[in-house]
Amino acid sequence: MEKGKRTCDVLKAVVLTGIAASMTSLTACGQNKLPNGCENDTTITELAGDVAQAIYGELPYSYPQFPGGNSALAKFIEDNLRYPEGESCAQGRVVIGFWVERDGSLSDFKVVKSIGEPYDDEALRVAKLMPKWVPARTGGKTTVVRYNIPISFKSK
Repeated sequence: MEKGKRTCDVLKAVVLTGIAASMTSLTACGQNKLPNGCENDTTITELAGDVAQAIYGELPYSYPQFPGGNSALAKFIEDNLRYPEGESCAQGRVVIGFWVERDGSLSDFKVVKSIGEPYDDEALRVAKLMPKWVPARTGGKTTVVRYNIPISFKSK
């Protein structure tokens, strides 16, 4: 077997085993082509897309979304976020993770990045107030997705 073809087959196998995401990062480095010997000089991004389509069915897919989009989410957080009692000088970002279920409901809220207990508690409180989201879709079907949102506290 010629070396270029073997290299191409090995790279395809790597993609198929779930490392496509790390390979697509090569695109950002300007090395978007697979080695010589691959059919039609397929780009890594195209190959990863083909594998994803084979695994998940029809593409495109969509991420979960707050009703009204990101600007509506930002307004919701701004309208509902309060500084914890007696705390007004800390600033930073609390990251809250949760599951967006198939019906758009939210569950299993967790602090992913903390700046301190009173701020974490307030960020969790606000996240739990959110209405149902538009669920993620893959292959024309809704799917469960883990999602993270940052909630920023700024000095007054």
